[in-house]
Amino acid sequence: MFSRSDYVMRLVKQLADVIARSLKLRVEGQREESKQVLVEACGEMFGVEHRVLEMLDATSAAELLGEWSRVDAYARLLEAMGDFERATALRNA
Repeated sequence: MFSRSDYVMRLVKQLADVIARSLKLRVEGQREESKQVLVEACGEMFGVEHRVLEMLDATSAAELLGEWSRVDAYARLLEAMGDFERATALRNA
């Protein structure tokens, strides 16, 4: 039987793998694919599509995600998406 710490560690590993995949694609010049990896991760990791979560205010999104570990993982995923957008903006400036 999985413990709570096993669940959290598995979630952290999934998040690290997703971000690594996205960064690799970005370095290879596949920017759209890189962004898509991050967007699709929401559905895979949380069972909720990113487009649904982005329509909600922070409190509602946190309630939908439930556990703090999922909220934290989503926040880190959003941070990676923000880094992607910032890098794209700087590249186009």
